[in-house]
Amino acid sequence: MDNISDCCSLVEKLMILKSFAFDTETSSLNALEAEIVGMSFCYKAKEAYYVPTPTNPKKRRNSRCF
Repeated sequence: MDNISDCCSLVEKLMILKSFAFDTETSSLNALEAEIVGMSFCYKAKEAYYVPTPTNPKKRRNSRCF
């Protein structure tokens, strides 16, 4: 996902599905030190989507998809 439009399209698709897989991607395996760097989603075999988390706090607050 390179832009907000793609991200919003994915959210719309996920909202109508009965189920999908979700995983958080972090900067560390240590839960006390880890920061979320992205999320991955899968609803079809051998096809997945990675949504990076903005590192800039202002961009995080201005995200309209989530």
